[in-house]
Amino acid sequence: LYYRDLKAEGLLLVDADLLTQQPTNRFCALPFTALAREKLGNAQAMNIVCLGALVHVLPMLSLKAVKATLPAVLPAKIVELNLKAVDLGHTRAKKQYPDIAKQWTFSSPTTTASMP
Repeated sequence: LYYRDLKAEGLLLVDADLLTQQPTNRFCALPFTALAREKLGNAQAMNIVCLGALVHVLPMLSLKAVKATLPAVLPAKIVELNLKAVDLGHTRAKKQYPDIAKQWTFSSPTTTASMP
């Protein structure tokens, strides 16, 4: 759907289970929903599994900072699940796409990231 709006230097994160064809040659596919359902017992956690993958893909994000933020923005009863979800997404993305973060370049911390 949204891949048509993807900038030339952009990267698309997609749920591998929903992928029927390659949307662009600049994408990362992981089974976010299946991971959340099978590993965490809750498919609704897929967005936080995706967030964990995004932390790996974008080196300007810190896993420590994201995990520290979750308890401040989520109801206490779902914090533990979401901490596990962010770890799951990060670990899975790191395993499947170990070098992807090295593709990003920055001219300063306040500028937009781009990929060559």
